[in-house]
This record gives sequence, structure tokens and C-alpha cells, in this order.
Amino acid sequence: MPLPDREYFWLDEVEERWGARRQDTAYYSENGLLEVAIRVTGAVIETGIIETEPERRWFKILEDQICYTGLLALRPCDLAIVFRRGSAIIHFFRAEDGRYSDIAEPKGGIEVRTCDLVVTRAERDRFEQAHALGEHVKLNGSRAAPVMLPIDCSDDGGWIKVHGRAYQFSGLLQKTAVRRLYEAWESGTPKVNMQALLEDIESGSRHISQVFGTGNRSWREIVGYSRGYVWLKVDG
Repeated sequence: MPLPDREYFWLDEVEERWGARRQDTAYYSENGLLEVAIRVTGAVIETGIIETEPERRWFKILEDQICYTGLLALRPCDLAIVFRRGSAIIHFFRAEDGRYSDIAEPKGGIEVRTCDLVVTRAERDRFEQAHALGEHVKLNGSRAAPVMLPIDCSDDGGWIKVHGRAYQFSGLLQKTAVRRLYEAWESGTPKVNMQALLEDIESGSRHISQVFGTGNRSWREIVGYSRGYVWLKVDG
């Protein structure tokens, strides 16, 4: 009789399967590209909705509070601390937009160490499919080819690399626009309404070309626009 399938895998098992370094999985996790979880036992978890008022004040509406044992995903911001310090006390878990998932008991939070981190089978398979790792991963334990993302971007948008070539931007509006376009690509909806983008970055320009100007035309190699939309040219 075959052994039962596992619901989750320790992070170092996944790294070995992918041939990835800890620096790689830390980057993917703290930037929201890879969902990493922990298994909790007997924790009281409070969940609900976050309501925002017109004055941008917000408050929580409790929906449920249960004693929970099982897997819960960590927030990228908490994972960044765990990877850098080796451990962290967390008080919240990852939740969908507009919702919250807080630790009610133990009141002091839960200590999370790097050795506690796991990846669910579903998330492992999703990541492999999203980054075309399937042909490299074999069940006999052979290592996968390292994950090479086609695009990378700094937090402020001042630096972006597309298919190995780096581009730099110095203007605040340019950097903000690049970062917004990167976030759109990362979310799976790369084409952004041009006027909405210009309003979002608080630009008085009427066209994206006016934001980047003519001083450095290299931006045209990675920024495409047509019919009122703008996007990063990641696919060539």
C-alpha cells in the first residue's frame, strides 16, 4: 500500500526540489510570490471584515472566533522578519483584501522560526506551474532548475530588470509609474488604463510618454502603450 499524500512540505524540502537557495525563497515569500504557512495547534483565531470610513479611518467587524488546529498562511511582512532574524512573534495571519485573521489566544502571539515554515502541496504545485518548473521537477528527487523570473523591480521602481537587462529611473513620477506597472504585471493584470495610472501617480501629464520624456528613450524598450492602456513589455 502506498504512503498517503502529504498536505504540506517543509520549506527546505521545497528548496531542494527546486534547486533554490534560501535567499531565493525568502525573496519570493516576502514579496508575495510564494505563500508560506505554519501549522498551529489549539490557537484561538479571530476573523472578520475591515471596514473603511470616508475619512480613511478603519475598524474591524468580528465574524467568527474559533479554536483552530491546522495550516495558516503568514503575511509577507512577517516573513521578511522571520528570514532576517531567524524568528519573530506574530499576531496576525494572511487574509484576503478587506478581511483580517488575528490571533486572540495566546495573547502574546505565536513565535515562528524558519524551521517552522511550510509550503502546502497546492501552493507548491501552483508556483511550479506559474513558473514552468514542471518539466524540471521529478519525483525521484532530482533537483529542479533554479527559478528565474523574467522581471524584477526595486521597491521604489527606480531599478527594474527585464529578461536580464537592467533599467534605472530617477524621476519620482517615473519610478512610481514603473512600480505600479510592475505590481500590475505581478498581479496577473498587466494592462493598466493610462488615465487611471496618471491620476494614481498624481501626474499632470495627458500621456505616459510625457512622464518619461525624451531624455532617455530606453524606457520604450520595456513600457508599451496602445488604445488607452499601458503595460510592461515582459513577453518581448
